[in-house]
Amino acid sequence: MKKIFLIMAAGLFVTIGNIHGQPLMKTHVETGDVEATADGTDLAIYKAIPYAAPPVGDLRWKEPQPAKPWSGVLKAEDYGPWPPQPSRRDGSHPKMSEDCLYLGIATPATSANDRLPVMVWIHGGGFQTEHYGGDLWTSLARRGVVVVSIEYRTGALGFMAHPELTKESKNGHSGNYGLLDQICALKWVQRNIANFGGDPTKVTIFGESAGAISCSILCASPLAKGLFHAAISQSGGSFAPWQDGNRDLVTNPSQKGAEQQGLDFQKHLKKKSLKQLRQMDALSLAGDNVGFGGFWPCVDGYVITDDLYRNYERGDYNDVPVIIMTNSDEGVLFTGPVTAENYRKSAEGMFGSFTEEALRVYPGNNDEEAYFSNGDIFRDMAFAWPSFAWASLQSKTGKSPAYAAYLAQPSTMSFAGNKKRRGVSHVDDILYINNAFLSQPDKYPTEAALSEIIQQYWVNFAKTGNPNGKGLPYWPSFDKDKPTTMQFSNGASLIMVPNRDQINFMDRFYRFQREETERARKPQQVTVEDGGTGPYKAVMKTEATLKAHTVFVPQNLKAFSARKPLPVLVWGNGACANSPFEHYKFLNEIASYGYIVLATGYMPDGDQRYMGPMSTTEQQIESIDWIIAQNNDKNSPYYQKVDVKNIALAGMSCGGLQTLFNCADPRVKTLMICNSGLFNQQNASSAVGGMPMPPKEKLKEIHSSIIYILGGEKDIAYGNGMDDFHRIDHVPACAVNYPVGHGGTYAQPHGGEFSVVALAWLNWQLKGDSKAARMFVGENCELSKRDGWTIEKNKLLK
Repeated sequence: MKKIFLIMAAGLFVTIGNIHGQPLMKTHVETGDVEATADGTDLAIYKAIPYAAPPVGDLRWKEPQPAKPWSGVLKAEDYGPWPPQPSRRDGSHPKMSEDCLYLGIATPATSANDRLPVMVWIHGGGFQTEHYGGDLWTSLARRGVVVVSIEYRTGALGFMAHPELTKESKNGHSGNYGLLDQICALKWVQRNIANFGGDPTKVTIFGESAGAISCSILCASPLAKGLFHAAISQSGGSFAPWQDGNRDLVTNPSQKGAEQQGLDFQKHLKKKSLKQLRQMDALSLAGDNVGFGGFWPCVDGYVITDDLYRNYERGDYNDVPVIIMTNSDEGVLFTGPVTAENYRKSAEGMFGSFTEEALRVYPGNNDEEAYFSNGDIFRDMAFAWPSFAWASLQSKTGKSPAYAAYLAQPSTMSFAGNKKRRGVSHVDDILYINNAFLSQPDKYPTEAALSEIIQQYWVNFAKTGNPNGKGLPYWPSFDKDKPTTMQFSNGASLIMVPNRDQINFMDRFYRFQREETERARKPQQVTVEDGGTGPYKAVMKTEATLKAHTVFVPQNLKAFSARKPLPVLVWGNGACANSPFEHYKFLNEIASYGYIVLATGYMPDGDQRYMGPMSTTEQQIESIDWIIAQNNDKNSPYYQKVDVKNIALAGMSCGGLQTLFNCADPRVKTLMICNSGLFNQQNASSAVGGMPMPPKEKLKEIHSSIIYILGGEKDIAYGNGMDDFHRIDHVPACAVNYPVGHGGTYAQPHGGEFSVVALAWLNWQLKGDSKAARMFVGENCELSKRDGWTIEKNKLLK
């Protein structure tokens, strides 16, 4: 019966777009007359019409400007050039030019009065590659719609932000030029599409991958309001958190983070100014061998006003009907073979304390299982969860319907080639909306029939804002209480949200990240244990310019100056947690004795356990960079009050490993390794995940004094820590033990015994306190007499 239905469908939905006469081969636009080329059937194809001035010379990295009029008739018979970008995967080099702002139109209209619905295609390519040309979706056009395909700037030319560009801009923004191109093209459509038989009041934007992400951004951008009336997203939506250079979890990097990327790019190209960048050849900025990571849309406060998730939560978006589709095996195109061991390490680094839950829904007990789960994680993080979030949010805060779809039809034709897969790869959905399967119905009968169904749903949606129509299975809108999805596989049938366990996990994981981020956005200050026992009452606080860090500092900074500066302690947490929730009493106590303490991670909420992703080694370096900059910033409360020549790097357990990883930093005066030590080669694989594991040879890079503070033989790090100590003979070193095990005394009032010893070491090493030195120096040093403590010293410390 199902096969019979598909055969019927193949004949039922073919709709001839032009049945009355010859297609509209000549027309007029605001800048001149234009002539089409015929496709040999019933369509007029306009392959390249300029919708904006060439963004070259002084217009590079500027908002698109109006196209200039031409005289005579423009014959739009050849596609416009590709935006400058790396070579194709097959090694081919299509014609490229910075002069790329063209659009193509396929129309079945015979008259400018036909008023047909309009579909505007936005291509994908990760905002770095691809082109508007090609099929021009003639199969859709033949069903009675005018199809427009638009080009936009990509890569550095389309999305680079830069402080100098921000200063130049009338609106105080930079980056997002490719999105501004898209908006400019949509405005052109509003002004001109009626002359191609299109209806400017019935415009549907649709796109795949980066084009789908563009659709989600346009749906939230105030600049695009009223320029379209419906949207179709195929594999994309900008709702999953992005972590920018300031570690601020949003869907897109901030303007400041994007500007820093622009400065990094300038430095990478060895240029001294924006002027020099403007003088460079376009392919030197965006072509082969540039050797710099990709550029992406940013939250500039102009095109993108805020994190899209928050926009949708509060109902602040262009409320239009949407279709949101994902493919069943999106991730296979981006992932490759992985061992079960490496898969687990990757999961630990990605999910932190969520790792075990992640491995239950994305198991990797052997290499093959790890391979498929790795692809599923990519699918859900990049495509499936953002699509679910979009549909859920719109069904909650919007008035217009959202329709969810899932493409799962297996086929031998795929952009994934010969890679092992279990479903439909990323990009494969395009095969169903162009002529790929319809041109070979004998070879691909099931896919061709499904292509007919999908295309008719799409065209119905463009015509009415509702995909349903005669002869098609009924497709209800998405409801958060009953989240149905139209599955495209061997026909069309309704299912509940697919892969629900994985989607629910991602929902919890991202919700936690967002809660942490929202808390971190608001500067906070808390007094811990009455400010500590030292002479300077301390506070625990966050700093707006130091994301994902907690600061412990004396409340009264007036007590410090260039003559009496604050030494610095940079701290990494146990388990590489991204919060000092286990150590805040210990760290606050140290601050109360006249230190500024910079701990990796978000400020703890009392003793509540942190459950988010792990911290990184880079955060310690960020702390040092930040405090040095603050000391030099006349507008900072820390200006000329920090002793940047006396910086201690320290950490507990996994944080101690991070400290050893960063031990070669020349700005570090001393190291303090607590309940930690490097793993031997034979057991290095058992290290806590989420950070690079340095070998024992790393110890040779230590250039400062070092102390190991361990919890005695019951401390799981005792063996590694003592082995480290016995290998160090080139710098002053000691190892002290207090028999409390791996947990130390950090959670005890004022940090317990560990804070006493740590303060003595810091006072000696960073403040030159001779009294504190007695704790460690001499045959009968004070620590050797202190209850419970033992000490070993190398010859350079005796």
